[in-house]
Amino acid sequence: MQNRYLVLSQNGLVRLAAACSVAVLGLAAGCSSTAAGGGGSGLAGGDTSGGDAGLTGDTGSSDSGSTDSVDVIVPNDTGADATAPKDAAQPGDTSGQTDIPADAVSNPDSGPSDTGPADTGPADTGPVDTGPTDTGTTTDVSQSGGPVWGTDNKSGSVQKVVTLAFGAKTDGCDLNGDGTVDNTMAGLGGIIGSKLQDAVNADSVDMLFDPKSYNTTGTPFQFNVLLGAPTAGSTCKNPSAGCEFTVKPSSYTNDTCDATSCTSKVSFPDATINGSALKASADKFEITLSLSGAPLTLTISKVQLSGTVADSASWKTTTNGLLCGYVTDTDLNAAIDALPASALSSFGGAATVKGLLPMLAPSDIASTPGGPKDAKSLGLKLATVSATITSLTP
Repeated sequence: MQNRYLVLSQNGLVRLAAACSVAVLGLAAGCSSTAAGGGGSGLAGGDTSGGDAGLTGDTGSSDSGSTDSVDVIVPNDTGADATAPKDAAQPGDTSGQTDIPADAVSNPDSGPSDTGPADTGPADTGPVDTGPTDTGTTTDVSQSGGPVWGTDNKSGSVQKVVTLAFGAKTDGCDLNGDGTVDNTMAGLGGIIGSKLQDAVNADSVDMLFDPKSYNTTGTPFQFNVLLGAPTAGSTCKNPSAGCEFTVKPSSYTNDTCDATSCTSKVSFPDATINGSALKASADKFEITLSLSGAPLTLTISKVQLSGTVADSASWKTTTNGLLCGYVTDTDLNAAIDALPASALSSFGGAATVKGLLPMLAPSDIASTPGGPKDAKSLGLKLATVSATITSLTP
C-alpha cells in the first residue's frame, strides 16, 4: 500500500490513492487498481473476502496488487478493527449510535403544578379614579357636628349673588397699571352677557358668599364662594332676599364638608370693609353659565372685588359691585373646545368663534409679568342680597 491519504467523512475514514479523484460514501470513482484479489478493489466492489493484512483487525489476505485504490473503515464496524471500535463506552449502547439521554428535552414536563407561595408584593397603585363625582345621598353634616354657615352663627350674613353681568368698556379695573380701565371682554357682552344673567335668574347658577368673622372695621376676614341650590320646595325666586339654599358638595376641595375638613375651592381670604366700602381679592374665580343648554365655565384669574355693603352687624346687601380679572387665551379656548358642537352651531362652530375672539376681545393682559399679552381683561357688575344656608345638598 502506497501513496495513501486519510480523509474524514460523514460515513467513515477513507484512504485514497494518489490516483483517485473523488471519494464519496466510502466508494471511489475514477481510481485504478491492478490488485489480484486484494482488499482494495474487493472492498470497492463490496467484496468481503479480501483484506488488507496491514490493517488492524483485518483477517483477509494481503493484497498482491501494486496499488490500493480504496480501503474503507466502516463506522460501527462489528469486526475487530481497533481504529473504529464499537462505541462500548456508552452504557447500554448496543448499536454504536450516539446515546440519547433518558430525560429528553423535547418531552413535556408532566410534573406537578406550581404550588409556590402567594404573591406578597405591594398593593396595586393604579391611577386615581377620575370619573364623575358621585351624586348619591350626602349626610347633612351641619346637624352632626359640621359647620354652621355665616358669621359667628349668623347664617343671615350669607350673601346670594343676584346680579352678574358683563360690564361696559368703562366698567372694569386697571389690571396692568397703565392708569386706564381694562375690560376687553366687554365685546362679548352682546353675545353671552344675557346668558349669564339668565342663568342667575333661573337658579342654574347660584353663588353664595359665606363670610367668617364679618366686620366693618377694616380688619381682614375671609369669605368663601359656594355653589348652591334652592332648598327643596322653595318658591323663593331671584332677587328676593332671605331665600334658603343648600350647598353643593362640589364647592369643597374634598367634595364634602365636615367637622374635620371643610375647605372651599374658591375664597377671598383678605376681604376688608372700611365703613361700607368692600375690597377683596382671590387667585381664581369660576363662573359657569349655560350656552344653548351646555355649561360654559369661565376661569377668571387675579380677581379683584369691590362694592358697597349695608349693615355693620351682619352682611345684608352688596351694591355697585365690580368683579375684575382676566381670562387667559388658553383657558378660554379650552372652555370653548369643551362645549358640544350643537352649543356653538348658531355662532358658526368652535373654529369660527375662536377666530372671531381676537377681533371681539383682543388679548390685552400678560399673565406672566414681562411676557406676551395672552389674556383678556374682564369686568363684571355684581350685586348680592342676604340668604340662608340650611345644609349640604342631598
